[in-house]
Amino acid sequence: MDAVLRLDVQRLPALIRRAGITRKELARRAGVRPEAVSRLFAALEPGGALEAVVRAAGELAAEAEARS
Repeated sequence: MDAVLRLDVQRLPALIRRAGITRKELARRAGVRPEAVSRLFAALEPGGALEAVVRAAGELAAEAEARS
């Protein structure tokens, strides 16, 4: 039976730490370089790239809506 796991991506770094998984191990399993995992975790930090992109997208959408 397949299991489905829903996860808040911003909680991913804490989940990985609690599970004792290293970034190197995670990168190897995912087939990416360890630097990619580090960049992902940095993007997920409060105030990181993910938050900035979501905020900017919301602002742009609101501006476009106001123009129409």
